[in-house]
Amino acid sequence: HETTSEALSYLVWTAAMRDNIVNKANKGEITVKGEKDAASETVGDTAKAWKTMEATLIPDTQAGIMQKQQLSATYSDEWEQIELYPTDMLNGNNAVNPIHQYFTSAYGSDKGLYLMHWLA
Repeated sequence: HETTSEALSYLVWTAAMRDNIVNKANKGEITVKGEKDAASETVGDTAKAWKTMEATLIPDTQAGIMQKQQLSATYSDEWEQIELYPTDMLNGNNAVNPIHQYFTSAYGSDKGLYLMHWLA
């Protein structure tokens, strides 16, 4: 998890740096020496990198939390011996979310929060 999120964050950062250098070179603000002339390059890598990160790290909206004030939990036991797996899913507690009405009134228009899971 950490490696993936760090790698994609680095991808967006390097794409933004590249687009910034190319923009400045296209405006004549800087000269970049190398095999290619930076002024002939195009920008747009930041948008591509961001779309890659969105597609990879932002999960699809799960309507359950926005639709239901009462949710149930299931769990499965953990065992020391691998031979005991897979285990059955067991019913957990049912609970009422006391802030559901406030949450849905604040965020209900977009059917959930648009967040990368490690920022939530």
